[in-house]
Amino acid sequence: MKNTLVIILLTLLILPIGITSLADSNNKLSIETTKAYTDMEKSYSNGYVPTVKNGKATIVLPLVGETTGNTITVTPEIDTESPFIYANYRFDVKKNNGVYLVKLVLPLKTDRQNGLYPVKFNVEYITNEVAQTQAFTVFVSITDANPIRTPELLISEYKNEPEIVNGGDEFSSTVTIKNIGGQMAENVKLTYSGMEDDPSIVPSKSLNTIIIDNINEGKSKQIDLKFNVSPDALAGNQSYTITLEYSDAQGNLYTLTKVLTIKVNQPTEISIDEIMFPTSAESGESVVLPISILNTGKSPIYRITCRLNVDGLFGSSLFIGEVPAGETGYGEMKVFIGTLSGNNLFGAATGALTISYFDITGAEHTQTVDLNTDIVEPAAETDKAQPSEQEVAAPPISQWYVSVIVGIAVIAIAVAVIVVTSYQRRLKMVMYGGGKREE
Repeated sequence: MKNTLVIILLTLLILPIGITSLADSNNKLSIETTKAYTDMEKSYSNGYVPTVKNGKATIVLPLVGETTGNTITVTPEIDTESPFIYANYRFDVKKNNGVYLVKLVLPLKTDRQNGLYPVKFNVEYITNEVAQTQAFTVFVSITDANPIRTPELLISEYKNEPEIVNGGDEFSSTVTIKNIGGQMAENVKLTYSGMEDDPSIVPSKSLNTIIIDNINEGKSKQIDLKFNVSPDALAGNQSYTITLEYSDAQGNLYTLTKVLTIKVNQPTEISIDEIMFPTSAESGESVVLPISILNTGKSPIYRITCRLNVDGLFGSSLFIGEVPAGETGYGEMKVFIGTLSGNNLFGAATGALTISYFDITGAEHTQTVDLNTDIVEPAAETDKAQPSEQEVAAPPISQWYVSVIVGIAVIAIAVAVIVVTSYQRRLKMVMYGGGKREE
């Protein structure tokens, strides 16, 4: 029962898609749905679909009913926007074996597109001396269309010269435009500009439009463009845009916008906070050296490294890393206070803290900060507090405790010996019956 309902529902859904009929009373023609006729793979009741092959669509419409003269006139309506080649297809069909077998073969356009397309059949006939007209619509499914051939432009390559430009300078961009589509790109227009919300990059000329004309399929063209960089542009990657507008042979319009980048360099500059180092330090001590570096330039700085070069002071290199423009990098260096390298081990220690870093071009920069301190001799053992004469003359308070403990230990040992000896004698008496053992 359940399967029967499913079949009925599918039939009701399929029939309206394949065909619509205006026959709704007696004396009207209707579709013969039970048989599969020539050029039909299935009957209408089993889901007939017109065949499409070899560039043609074949539609079969079997009609039944009574007409005067057993003849009907069929006029198909072909939409000019459909994939079928338009022509006058009006023709007569005579009844044969009780059926008006309407058959229409429609050649297909070469530039057709896939889809579901209706073909309307207007049928005229006479019955009971009355002229009758009915319309039947059959849908044709096109699935063999070739891909639509259209032009397609892209920016296949671009090269900036120089690759890194300083703020306030000019650079050129050589752009390669390639047509990877299947049709010529016509009326090609290129527009170049900076970003709308950032004036860092602007065209060198006020006229920023170039007419390229046509680019054939598979071909490329190179265009040279020039830009100015604002003196205040932030260092790093800055963007500019290329817009291409073009059309195909049918007049369809296409647009492509591409964002490209140029690396901008700005002078680097740093400010080092005052380094607080003790004016004197005892040899053998360790101190912490805080270092704070402010990037006051317009360009980020990279791989910041601090190295200590002061006689008598020893500290591992401090790596701070990258600091963006306007931000601060911070670190702490642990410093061990040793001795001077000359004959005098203690005294004034002088030198510098060297700070090195790299800009976005890979160039290394260095800056030094003078450091000095006095290394003093550590306090000697002889200088430490000595015991007073009274502490030296006083006998040890704990010696009488030692005498008492030793005496107690001797008495305990003597008692243990007496107890063991007495126990052994009693044991012998028990073993030999309390008498004297005979030899």
